[in-house]
Amino acid sequence: MSEQSVGTWLSDFERGYNYVRLRCWSLVDSSSVQELMELAIVFAEVKGENAELSRGMAACYRDMAQQGRLKEKKKREC
Repeated sequence: MSEQSVGTWLSDFERGYNYVRLRCWSLVDSSSVQELMELAIVFAEVKGENAELSRGMAACYRDMAQQGRLKEKKKREC
């Protein structure tokens, strides 16, 4: 069966989110929250035929920034 079979179909948003999650999640530990949010903003502003893919990438970078913020908060509490 092809990749577009019923069980494996992903939207462009999901593809973008999953790409960043699989390839870039390690940035949570090595990047600042501000850097991750800047990436999220850049990808969220993309227009045109790749906009939905970019919005998925932006959502993942935003989630990564949130994880980074939570880690920073835990460090301060200790």
